[in-house]
Amino acid sequence: MGLFNKDENWWLRLTIVIISIASLSLYSIGNKEIMGQAEWCERKTDSLSSEIFILNTTISRYEITLDILKETDSIAAAKFEKILYTETE
Repeated sequence: MGLFNKDENWWLRLTIVIISIASLSLYSIGNKEIMGQAEWCERKTDSLSSEIFILNTTISRYEITLDILKETDSIAAAKFEKILYTETE
């Protein structure tokens, strides 16, 4: 189990789904103005996908770092986990 619950990104995933559905519906209408909006939505979807990738990479790096810390300095790892679970929101 990692440091962060994967369900914390549910709103990002939901946003991507909603924007993707909106993009697909806008493409079917064919209006140039609406097509411009669809392209904007597509860029936003790509941007959100990139952001999710970056955040998941960052989370993975923290998890790996904590695993290494547990192996090398278990006391520091225990302090870190205590702070993580009790002193942060």
